[in-house]
Amino acid sequence: MHDWDMDEYRAKQREAYEAIRAKHPALVTRGFSCFAGWFPILDSFFGEVEGALVEAPQARFDLWRVKEKFGRLRVYYVAPRSDATSDDSQVVREDNVRRRIDEAYERAEQEAKRTCDVCGEAGALRVRNGWFATRCEEHADGGVPYRPKGDAE
Repeated sequence: MHDWDMDEYRAKQREAYEAIRAKHPALVTRGFSCFAGWFPILDSFFGEVEGALVEAPQARFDLWRVKEKFGRLRVYYVAPRSDATSDDSQVVREDNVRRRIDEAYERAEQEAKRTCDVCGEAGALRVRNGWFATRCEEHADGGVPYRPKGDAE
């Protein structure tokens, strides 16, 4: 266990998750498998999703999972087309909603690449004993900066 990963941190993490879930109850239907430093990014993402869904009331958003994988934020979701596919204008609106959701996810993913997943301060991808995490210096836990091949950042 890390110095920062104590009961107090976990309690604040649960509280922050519950606040996001209460703010976006129709969207946040699953728990998050990541630390609280990325929660503001996720809150913003779900806010953008809500804004996009207003454009096409028939459109749907199904959250499957939110997690950290290889030091990166991953949000798995589906925005399926409604049954009202005979109305061309509805199809166009739903396609636009899906595009806006995908763009919001891309922004969230890019922001998380630069954000410590523990505290939300500026961070970088780090590796320690084969484990990847995006962390600031304070929460690096011995991880050293790592730049994947072909990574432009």
